Amino acid sequence: MRRAGLATFFAFILANSAGAQGDNSPLSAIDWFKQHQSVEQKETEPEELLEPEPTPGIEVSILAPQSPDAVGLTSSAVSGFAPTIWQNSETDRLAEILGEMPIPRLPALTILLTRLMLTEAESPIGEPGAYLATRIETLMKLGEIEPAIALLERADPEATPRLFQLWADLSLLAGEENEFCQTLINKPQLSPGYEYQIYCLSRTGNWSAAATTVLAAEALGELDPELVLLLAHYLDPELFEGMPVVQISEQSLTPLTFRLYEGIGEPWPTDRLPLAFAHSDLRGLAGWRTQITAAERLARTGAVSENRLLGIYTANLPSASGGVWDRVADIQALDKAVETGEKDAIAYTLAKAWQSFETVGLRHVISNLYGEALMRFEWDTSEMKALVHEVAMLSRAYESVARTYWPSNHKEAFLNAIALGETAGTTYPGIMADAIRAGFSDPPAAEHMFLLARDADGEALLSAISKIATGRDSFPDDISQAISVFQVLGLGDFARQVALQLMLSGDE
Repeated sequence: MRRAGLATFFAFILANSAGAQGDNSPLSAIDWFKQHQSVEQKETEPEELLEPEPTPGIEVSILAPQSPDAVGLTSSAVSGFAPTIWQNSETDRLAEILGEMPIPRLPALTILLTRLMLTEAESPIGEPGAYLATRIETLMKLGEIEPAIALLERADPEATPRLFQLWADLSLLAGEENEFCQTLINKPQLSPGYEYQIYCLSRTGNWSAAATTVLAAEALGELDPELVLLLAHYLDPELFEGMPVVQISEQSLTPLTFRLYEGIGEPWPTDRLPLAFAHSDLRGLAGWRTQITAAERLARTGAVSENRLLGIYTANLPSASGGVWDRVADIQALDKAVETGEKDAIAYTLAKAWQSFETVGLRHVISNLYGEALMRFEWDTSEMKALVHEVAMLSRAYESVARTYWPSNHKEAFLNAIALGETAGTTYPGIMADAIRAGFSDPPAAEHMFLLARDADGEALLSAISKIATGRDSFPDDISQAISVFQVLGLGDFARQVALQLMLSGDE
């Protein structure tokens, strides 16, 4: 029944479009499709390149184009990474490390990894464009959609088919597909698949060509039956009125099919999808609770700033309790208390928020929003002094806090020592404390020393990040090795932040 209805729909489209051909017999869908493709191929055949005529006494040579892998949004001078950080490593090995690396649980690690992926540096050894694609995929995994798009566009997304596919998917996830679709309409030979052509044809109002392409691509075996039905439903929802929507598995969902479902009014919930999909919930189409959940997920990796998250938290008043609504109530109450300067209210609301935000790994949000401000108050109890100290030590101002705060116990003294990079001689006990001390005092392990010795600094750094991506669940030796590598590479600021976050990301 569905197949017959689909054929009727496309027959109607083809009949209408054929009327513009006058008395000529209408082409069949497949004939039209093949003819259309052959014309496109002829139009896009490169012209024969003419050799430049040599000028006497002057040698002429063609400069090799810069590899797209070297492109970045941040110069090495700004990022602090050497421009040769990748050149002695192989693309496949770097891709293997990044592919196996889970999303880091510590905010400092996600910031470091993002900065590393965005830095301009010489290319590694491998196929041109392959490592840029790996960097883009890593940024997508972290939810960093806008920087990934900017990086691709700076490098030229048409450089390789894989880069163009990534540009297409990123544009769809960001809801900014106009430029991508216009490029695809003008250069259909770049298409990652016929479904992209169909979608972009419909976006430009060319429904006849979109429908014809669906039918022809299906006849040629280029599209799965489920995707054909989904595309047809998207092109003509009325034809499928009263019928169940075709379902595909979560593993088969792509940015394009995600947008198709959204277009027919059956959006997928993003809470179980890869992080990059969460951005669709921040475009003003989703409910408040959905926006909060998406923003919290993205804030864990730094893809959404704490100020933007606060704006979403305070957009309305919670109408229920439990879970996300408790966090909303806690942050709203804390924000009001800090603004009014009521110390008793701050003491009560801070304790609640500190605990509730730990359950979702967002203590650093509270720290960066209020840490410095809280240190300006004179607190009456040792408990409140200790809590405010912990909050401030997770903020970006941790070092200045350590220089102005007089510790009252061994833990506070150890936190201050970490913030200043002076852990030698400290005696605070514990497995985590011992691992951190070793990281600041011992040299890197042999596997990292080998990489550093052959100037594969980027590979050593990625390996170190990967070893402690699971945060407090990492092995103590791996924590020590990672901190040591950061220190050797001149990343002492990140080493200290990582150590503080390891100490304060849970209840010690």
